[in-house]
Amino acid sequence: MLQNEWLECKGLITDAIEMLKHDKRFSLFLGSVIIGLGLSYSVVYFFHLMSAYLVIHYGRKWIRTPTIRNHLKQPTPFYGFFFFMVGWFLLSTVWATDKGAALYFTTYLILGSFIALSVAWYVKSIQQLKYVLTCIALFLSLEILVSLLEVVTPFRWPISRYSFLLPYFGRPLYLTPEVLADLLQTATPQYIFSLPTGFQWNPNNLSAVMCLLFPFALIMKNQWMKLFFTVSIIIIVVAASARLCFITLCVIFVLYLLAFAQKLCFSGEVAKRNAVNGFLLLLLSFIATDGFYYVCLDHKKIHDLAFISACEVPYTELWTSNSVNVRVQLLQQGWRLFKDHQVLGVGAGNSKFLIAKQGGVGKEQINDLHFFWLELLVDGGLVFFSGFVFWSLAMMKRLFDIYRKLEDELLGSLSMAACIGLIGFGLAGISPSSAVYLLPMYLFWGICLALINLSAIAMEKRVEI
Repeated sequence: MLQNEWLECKGLITDAIEMLKHDKRFSLFLGSVIIGLGLSYSVVYFFHLMSAYLVIHYGRKWIRTPTIRNHLKQPTPFYGFFFFMVGWFLLSTVWATDKGAALYFTTYLILGSFIALSVAWYVKSIQQLKYVLTCIALFLSLEILVSLLEVVTPFRWPISRYSFLLPYFGRPLYLTPEVLADLLQTATPQYIFSLPTGFQWNPNNLSAVMCLLFPFALIMKNQWMKLFFTVSIIIIVVAASARLCFITLCVIFVLYLLAFAQKLCFSGEVAKRNAVNGFLLLLLSFIATDGFYYVCLDHKKIHDLAFISACEVPYTELWTSNSVNVRVQLLQQGWRLFKDHQVLGVGAGNSKFLIAKQGGVGKEQINDLHFFWLELLVDGGLVFFSGFVFWSLAMMKRLFDIYRKLEDELLGSLSMAACIGLIGFGLAGISPSSAVYLLPMYLFWGICLALINLSAIAMEKRVEI
């Protein structure tokens, strides 16, 4: 049985590598989105080059195609949100204090919208969906391996917050002697240099990406691959010491058990699935309760993440710790900005500018809000924020309806995983300094749109998009 599982894993990997050759251009584009800043020089990413190439290549191809309108037509209205988002923040440059910051912010939104819409428009069949998901899985597997190496070895991805090679890639060194001395006052060298960043620059960004991957890893049919991906994600989030992302993993796992309870109980491989799920439940419970405490051992990162522990952390210690204290101060400043600009907001990217104008927060003079939802509320005002919340809830409902009503098992399972991912990202999105610059988030939205699109085609039995 074990040999069959390993042979199946080997076959899946071989098929995945072969699928990359199906459309090398789009494969590289998907890879450039996942790697993002991890393959760049100064402010120029490999992603920027691939995006420009893709626009030229497919633009010429579509222009020469008589049925261009059929290629662009979509059976669902969720695509319109991206045009509303870009249009609103472009308009906000009119009342924004810093026009340059507004245009820079909006440029990222345009690029992010391009990612989501490119994936949604590219996927016109189940086969193309499998191809896109396979490419994403391969590049994320590479990032997981890089991250695990960062955890257990001295290896560090060259373009990382904790890399000493940053000057060679057109970026200033973050770990200056002064910064390193400050960090070593509160943590050991082993604690700092085992923080994984993968391709995402810092541990919180990486952990948020892992949270997006987690629900899809949970629904994998091959139990060995499921075990590898899920355990690796948990290890990375724990090593990153990302409290909120670990709580998100626990929430996602509970939602997964609730959503797939019937399938888990009545599927053909009950024992094998339940063994893996049981192990994951024990692992998450061990970390959540600071299991090392009960065997008289100490693991600093697990101790920091535990939220159900017999070893109580004093309230004052928790809320006066450096990272939490900084976030609280940023939250207070952001809320004050919102109260002064409730309807229209301060303008695209201007929350960062206005906080920096006031001197920032902490020794590093941090000016990113570190709260995705508040950032959208402060920058876009109630007008945009209301639209975003409505769009997110509507998309969750549509994905959940696909799971309940569509007979296609693949689309149904993927849609439920995407729905859980959206819920989870509502929490995990708070972890990065600014999720607006998190490229894999837009890739995830593109997958959600593609699933909604394909389900609409399946339900209406439409052949062309």
